[in-house]
Amino acid sequence: MNILLLTQYFWPEIGAPQVIHSEWIRRLTRRGHRVQVVTSFPNYPDGVIRAGYQRRLFMREEHAGADVYRTATYAARNAGFARRLMNHLSLTASSWSAFPFVGPIDVVITEYPPLFTALSGIAFSRLRGIPHILNAGDLWVEVALELGILQQGPLASAALAASTAVEKASARVLVTSKGCIQKLASVGVDPAKVVYLPNSVDTDAFQPDEQRRRRVRAEWKWEDEVVCLYHGTHGLAQGLLQVVEAAHLLRDDPKLRFVLIGSGAEKDLVVRRVAELKLQNVELHPPQPFSSMPGIIDASDIGLVPLKAIPMFGITLPSKMFEFMSMQKPVALAVDGDAREIVEGGGAGVFAPPEGPQAYAAAIRRLAGDRAAREAMGGRGRELAVERYSRDRFANDLEQTLLAAIRSS
Repeated sequence: MNILLLTQYFWPEIGAPQVIHSEWIRRLTRRGHRVQVVTSFPNYPDGVIRAGYQRRLFMREEHAGADVYRTATYAARNAGFARRLMNHLSLTASSWSAFPFVGPIDVVITEYPPLFTALSGIAFSRLRGIPHILNAGDLWVEVALELGILQQGPLASAALAASTAVEKASARVLVTSKGCIQKLASVGVDPAKVVYLPNSVDTDAFQPDEQRRRRVRAEWKWEDEVVCLYHGTHGLAQGLLQVVEAAHLLRDDPKLRFVLIGSGAEKDLVVRRVAELKLQNVELHPPQPFSSMPGIIDASDIGLVPLKAIPMFGITLPSKMFEFMSMQKPVALAVDGDAREIVEGGGAGVFAPPEGPQAYAAAIRRLAGDRAAREAMGGRGRELAVERYSRDRFANDLEQTLLAAIRSS
């Protein structure tokens, strides 16, 4: 099977889609499939093209067994609608410069969001007479509207119409939550072609190791504290001020330490708020290499998974919650809907309403004060991750989905 992945975000950028791409590519190439990737020059989330990739219009390299073609990119920080739109449109246009170099292809997968890349993916699949698969990490237009990134009006109506057209034109639509199936059905997308492939985790890499845990805690100077960890994008969607406000409410508890690792559009806002509140129980760190994250998570005690309080996040499954679960860390979840059903329903953590710092602080305090409960929740989380949400299972399901789409096209 010859697969083309068209994606705005790819290694060596740090983020959930980038990690998932690398891992399923590695697994499928080991099975004899060929994967080619068309993507932008790495610049997410800071909007600065990385060293080694600057001042280039096109390049070819290899990663995880795949041939990777990078095309001209307008780099923009993950903030502000106009500049992000130009960033997305730059790949939509420039990707066509890579298509002549792409070898035989049986199926095209487009990572969505952003929307416009999918337009190129569908057009290219039509030219080649092959099926197009839309990997809908989330329903970006609806999320942008609820976050206020996109305002109601003619532009929003056109974007919604285009996203629906892309979903209907794709041979399969891959979604990470069951709620997306109902949402897509409500706009006329055939449920029979919507495939539920939840976010997953490498349960071999994210596996507890007590010796490593002790070593990392010593390196980071986390002594007897209960470490509450957030890692990932500090963006518009995450609502990290609720974590800062919860830390402020818990500032008099000497056992608690909040650690936030990452960068993004709202990192400066988080830094300012921590300074304003003069919080001594909060550590702020830049993004860490992905290879370091299993050890850092292992060294923590509670996994923080917040998002803003918008309805669309009720059908979102943050990938970091599976990493915490796989490492036997209880999840302090501030995401309602499908994520809550998995974490709270599976006994792998506790839930507090999004953007409710008082409730979030109370949930964290309960976990911090009950080590036995943390260990029990962590154990159940690990069992769930291995049984239902492993990368191997994801790769198997993706492989079968792609083969079925090719057979029926």
